[in-house]
Amino acid sequence: MIAAVAVVFATSRNFPMLHAILDTSAFLISGALALVLRDLGRRTGRQLLRRMAVALGIVAIFELIHVMTSLGMEAESSAIRQFCLPLYPGTWPPTAYLLPLGLGAALWVRPTRLESDGTFAVALLAS
Repeated sequence: MIAAVAVVFATSRNFPMLHAILDTSAFLISGALALVLRDLGRRTGRQLLRRMAVALGIVAIFELIHVMTSLGMEAESSAIRQFCLPLYPGTWPPTAYLLPLGLGAALWVRPTRLESDGTFAVALLAS
């Protein structure tokens, strides 16, 4: 909350690293939540929690790729910037669409159809 107030009342409106900071926090939150759900799913034996953990883990991986390309956009090396420039727009859609798709599939698909979490992950990545 304090950071939001500081951004609102800042004299400069140029925050070049704010996007990278927010992307990094999204990566950390989805990764931590995936680990918590994985642990909870293994302890309770509930397949829904394990599938939700798989979906969030895949989203965390794509978030990490997005963070790495956004950091490359701010690099001092022109070769790194030229490498990341065409990749950057394509790294955001998987993170935006796989989370609702994965959580919806975890809720909708019956446990008898997809036996393992690996099968669920492959099906989610193929979609």
